[in-house]
Amino acid sequence: MAKKPIVTLTSHSVSVQDKSAFEVSVLAQGNNLTYKWEVNEGSGWRAYEGEVDSTITLIANLAEYDAEVRAVVTNKVGSTVSGFCTVKVTPAPPQIVIDLDDVIENVPL
Repeated sequence: MAKKPIVTLTSHSVSVQDKSAFEVSVLAQGNNLTYKWEVNEGSGWRAYEGEVDSTITLIANLAEYDAEVRAVVTNKVGSTVSGFCTVKVTPAPPQIVIDLDDVIENVPL
């Protein structure tokens, strides 16, 4: 007898720097599984379009510093919602850019 998917593992909470890529994964058991991802940025769950695998790759965004991510795993019998992964985004360290041409021109001889 066919059963709806069983989610056996969800990524734990992650802390990433702003503008860095990170992955969230879910492990599920069942036949002919499909995956849809959802994100909650504080105003409720919304679909994250385009990702249909058991792993999603996202880019951290400081504006969404405490987002939650979860998967909805579906087969022909039904759907199971995974636990969620909390994403904590921290500011990236400042980048210092030095124009070496300016440095060389201003060195006293």
